[in-house]
Amino acid sequence: MSLVDEAKILAGTAPAAVPLLVSQSQPGAIAATRDAARAFAEGLGVDLGSEAGQNVLLVVSELVTNALRHAGGVCVLRLAALPDAIEVAVGDSSPVWPQQRVPDVRSGTGGFGWPIVQRLSRSVTVTANVGGGKTVRAVVPCSAEETASSSRRGRVTRAGWHLVDGG
Repeated sequence: MSLVDEAKILAGTAPAAVPLLVSQSQPGAIAATRDAARAFAEGLGVDLGSEAGQNVLLVVSELVTNALRHAGGVCVLRLAALPDAIEVAVGDSSPVWPQQRVPDVRSGTGGFGWPIVQRLSRSVTVTANVGGGKTVRAVVPCSAEETASSSRRGRVTRAGWHLVDGG
């Protein structure tokens, strides 16, 4: 069963939670996670042509890309339906927490994804996993009003070991 098939099946129940194992060795892994997120969001009635729908897909893509690139090439993506948002959670085995850095436009080493996730999300938290690693959770609003507000926000503060949107 593909990631998309799993997301379609599990999106029919709310609140839904869809855990998907993602590996860098899977051809097209990041595109497959976007497709799974698209199927999940469509199953919840989220308009993927809207800014909110596009934000969900972008946050999924950025968090999975970061985990595959910086945390050993394997991660677990979990999507959960909230009343007015979708929670995107990506767990990996690395103990290293995401770091804010200056984006590098010359050498192509990145630095853009983490600020994008922070800007588009209502909240972003990072928690340690029992047994090692971490999970990054981003709550992405699905209402047009809050989406417009979050695209202007982008202010994130560090509170303990959790990154929390300052709203």
